[in-house]
Amino acid sequence: MSPLRAALQDAQHDDLIPVNPLFGWTYKRNEPPKEKIYVDPFNAEEQAAIINAAAGSTKNQCTVFFWTGMRTSELIALEWTDIDWKRKKIKINKAHTYAAKNDESTKTKSSNREIDMLPHVEAALINQKLHTLLQGGKVFLNPHTSKQWTGDQQIRKGCWIPLLKKAGVRYRNPYQTRQTFASMMLSAGENIAWVSAQMGHSNVLITAKTYARWINNNEQHGVKGSRDVWATFGQH
Repeated sequence: MSPLRAALQDAQHDDLIPVNPLFGWTYKRNEPPKEKIYVDPFNAEEQAAIINAAAGSTKNQCTVFFWTGMRTSELIALEWTDIDWKRKKIKINKAHTYAAKNDESTKTKSSNREIDMLPHVEAALINQKLHTLLQGGKVFLNPHTSKQWTGDQQIRKGCWIPLLKKAGVRYRNPYQTRQTFASMMLSAGENIAWVSAQMGHSNVLITAKTYARWINNNEQHGVKGSRDVWATFGQH
């Protein structure tokens, strides 16, 4: 297209044509349609069944899945040095996928974030110390190999599918634990700005659009509000 544009521009300069029909025209690349986020959260009974069916490190991992809103790739990359026990914060600044082989930066700038460590998440991480703290590095490892998870597919096939079968819960992929966190917090009246920040969304509008049907206008705020959610969803 550029040679044609240049030729037409020359023709205009030489008064062979009155105007360049391509002046100011830009080519917009065709982009594939964005994948629609499908939200199919686990209810309180299903969460209880899953966590009760799990044991050891897997139980701790499931609790963190359900109560942080972390992506699977972010949880895989989580390290003990990312946890601020005094401030009760968790730093999320990297992710690990099978395709990448090694840790990478998080999905977007907003994904690079610091989230609140809720009381039940803190309890699960304290329990997890027995399994991986002395090794240093990653918080969660593959319990079958004691090595880092290679990606979400390994978690799904080696851990998640068997666990849901044992729990008698309808299958949804591990990513739905993230959707579960957002939906249960919003339905309990949690502040949408806080939920959006925990999720690592670039703005509140994304959170509102994705989880509109779960938004409760009776807002609560942050960690304090989450205790009420725990009373409903978290007593396993």
